[in-house]
Amino acid sequence: MSSFALLKPGAKTVSIAGVPDATTARVDLGAGPLVTAALWAASAKIRREARRRRAGYRYMFMHPSGEDLGLLADLVDKGLLKTVTDRVFPFEQIAEAFAYLEQGHAKGKVVVQM
Repeated sequence: MSSFALLKPGAKTVSIAGVPDATTARVDLGAGPLVTAALWAASAKIRREARRRRAGYRYMFMHPSGEDLGLLADLVDKGLLKTVTDRVFPFEQIAEAFAYLEQGHAKGKVVVQM
């Protein structure tokens, strides 16, 4: 199932693991027309899927930031940002957690807890 199937029409998904799009090239990287066009072509499949599901797609480059993580934690605490957790494994079962991930059936994050 596509992750877009989880979204309501008009929603937007932001990915840190997908394919960068032309907007990312132009706005976030300040790339020129050649790189922008290349990323536009490379992201065609995911943008097409987003349009088909009437959703938006945006790639975001991650830059480590304690301040940003604090902001995200605050949004989660306030219920303004929803996380999807598929399964939680104790640290002692980390091998099982990786095996579960490799099966490709996770429908959210797989968490290993200390």
